[in-house]
Amino acid sequence: MTCTRPDLSWIVSRLSQTLSNPRTGDLIAAKHVLRYLKGTVDYELCFKKSDADLQLTAYSDSDWASCLED
Repeated sequence: MTCTRPDLSWIVSRLSQTLSNPRTGDLIAAKHVLRYLKGTVDYELCFKKSDADLQLTAYSDSDWASCLED
């Protein structure tokens, strides 16, 4: 079983880029993330092994930057 928090992945990646020289805004953002995490500690997205056949369905809503040729 794998559990993950996709709601935090972008901001954690962004904040990790400033670890060596954090600015005031970075520290404020980090505190905000910690407060959010404290309030959502029970949230998780779990992937469990299953013997059932897996059917993947994907949807996309893109217009290639409004390109009229595509």
